[in-house]
Amino acid sequence: MEDIDAAAPVAPFVQQLFKLVTEGIHITWAADGAALVIPDTQKFAADRCPVYFKHSNWTSFARMLNMYESVSYTHLTLPTKA
Repeated sequence: MEDIDAAAPVAPFVQQLFKLVTEGIHITWAADGAALVIPDTQKFAADRCPVYFKHSNWTSFARMLNMYESVSYTHLTLPTKA
């Protein structure tokens, strides 16, 4: 596992994702805590993305997750990096 520099700045997407998940509207942690679950991606993109990001596009949100090494198993569950 890589060492994490606690003093390093946190990327804006990660900051917004943290706020979004903490809010818990249309997005939750899976029971085992290893994945984010978004039951209705269209509703999530339309309702929550514009509040936290400059778009309402599911594909853009998923692309950002992938950039941070998340992997999409289905369009509903996006695992987090362990």
